[in-house]
Amino acid sequence: MMIIGNSFLFGFCQIYSVNIPLYILLYSQILFYFPVLFFIFDAIKLLRIHKYRKRQEDARHIVMTILIIIAVVVVIFIAIYNSLVRKRNETENAFAAIDVMLKKRYDLIPNLVTTVKEYAEHEKSTFAQITEMRNKSYASFSNQDKENLDSAFSQACTHFFAIAENYPQLKASENFEQLQRALNETEEQLSAARRTFNACVTDYNNAVQTFPSNLLAGMFGFTRKSVFSISEQERTVPNVNNLLNQ
Repeated sequence: MMIIGNSFLFGFCQIYSVNIPLYILLYSQILFYFPVLFFIFDAIKLLRIHKYRKRQEDARHIVMTILIIIAVVVVIFIAIYNSLVRKRNETENAFAAIDVMLKKRYDLIPNLVTTVKEYAEHEKSTFAQITEMRNKSYASFSNQDKENLDSAFSQACTHFFAIAENYPQLKASENFEQLQRALNETEEQLSAARRTFNACVTDYNNAVQTFPSNLLAGMFGFTRKSVFSISEQERTVPNVNNLLNQ
């Protein structure tokens, strides 16, 4: 277009013998190029705006991605923390069930001692330790004391039934039969409560010791718990002469 315009202007000057100053020719060329230059500058401006907006959009996407990742991590941490709290509460509730059974069995001690005194007077010394325990307030016992009491009482019951074999009158008494049924029933319930407690403790300990829940466990003071175990004395046949006289 520029070539055509200049040629037209030059041809016009030749035909009509018109002398046009050089500055007019230059000015005409500038006027001809001005729209083109304006279009180029406008295109450059639009390109810069587009790049700026794209950078803003990319930055927005990065920020949103970071916020989503943080939100997901926070949700996961909250879920893990709540899971640890639930598992800890389950272990405490399971131990509370054991506590109820221990208290129930603990309350049978007077009947146990009375029955032995009535039919086997000279054997009552073997129950001195557990009688001493009975004189204490059950509410004052720690969890470890309760576990020790459970072990001592199990040994005492074993000794009690061993004594009954040597005293037919004791074995045949109604008090003995009722006490035996109560002890057996309580022991079955206690065994079930122990199994439930140990399962809850194992599940809780796994959560406390495995990744990534162990990170939050360490931060918030979730510590490993011990299962309700049976002592080696309870696993073996007790020596009647040594039971409860240790």
